[in-house]
Amino acid sequence: ERGDFMEIKLRPIKLDDLKHICKWKSDPVVIKNALEEGYICDEQKQKEDIEETIKSKSSIYTIIECDQEPVGYIRAYWLDKEESHAWLRCVLGEMRENKIMTIALLSFIDNLFDKNCKEIECEVYEYNIPSIKLLDKIGFTKVGVKKAAHKFKGEYYDIFVYNLKTKC
Repeated sequence: ERGDFMEIKLRPIKLDDLKHICKWKSDPVVIKNALEEGYICDEQKQKEDIEETIKSKSSIYTIIECDQEPVGYIRAYWLDKEESHAWLRCVLGEMRENKIMTIALLSFIDNLFDKNCKEIECEVYEYNIPSIKLLDKIGFTKVGVKKAAHKFKGEYYDIFVYNLKTKC
């Protein structure tokens, strides 16, 4: 796909992506918006996770590339054996102020729905406004709130639960 003259592609994760994953998961913005306060990326655990993902079918782990450079990831974990219900996670490590995630996520979701997937779930912290706007724009529906379920810098925040179902 081309977005604003950038070539945006999704590809399966490779072991060579370990350094990128750890870099993104060490970014203070990513830690605040997608992980837990005090999160420290353990390279060995990330390596094992990538290796397990490559040989298993329990999740789909893709790297987002912009002009052939890795800039983030999208991952879906299967919540059922039929692979009809997925739980989504996504991160942009760089270039957050453009349409990269919109284009990548729409492509990823189309790919899931072209398979057997019927429903996608995800969660977002209440203060992560860019992600909330993105989910709304793509067509996700807010289906629940986990009250005061996330602690960051001594304050408790809600976690919003979103859902997207196929149109069939």
